[in-house]
Amino acid sequence: MTCLLVLVAGVTASILSSVDITPAIDYMANNSREVISMAAIPAGVITSSITPEIIQDLKVKYKHVKLVTVVVEPEEKDKDGKVISEAEQYQFVVRRPDRSHIKMLLPLAKDRKIDEFADKAIKNLVVGGDIDALEDGIVYMGVVSKLEKMIAPAATFLANA
Repeated sequence: MTCLLVLVAGVTASILSSVDITPAIDYMANNSREVISMAAIPAGVITSSITPEIIQDLKVKYKHVKLVTVVVEPEEKDKDGKVISEAEQYQFVVRRPDRSHIKMLLPLAKDRKIDEFADKAIKNLVVGGDIDALEDGIVYMGVVSKLEKMIAPAATFLANA
């Protein structure tokens, strides 16, 4: 057992020493508002409309889901760190678009038909969460901006074969 622990620790240390964290630092520097909004939500905290059981059921149904959090107002603290006002934030479970979603949404995004894109993206991709909050324009646009990013690939590569 001790040998196994030493092996795992050695492999983990090797992997961690070869990881370049520069992209993560650059991301945080260039997306400070988003990073702050993510920091406002403690890990594992989910709204009353999104429970771990609901997320698990949606993962079974859709395979890939994401949790989108829209922070309208961050929490405020006084100089002693005491919370003066709670954050106004809303969470949504969003499914990964399949090919039919991409075929429907990509032309709308390319043609800048924002209203039509937003309506169809929310109707087809938002599968849970604070749905009533989508009536608020700020919340609506926060979700739509994330959905627009979801239809673009994270990264693509072209190399000589």
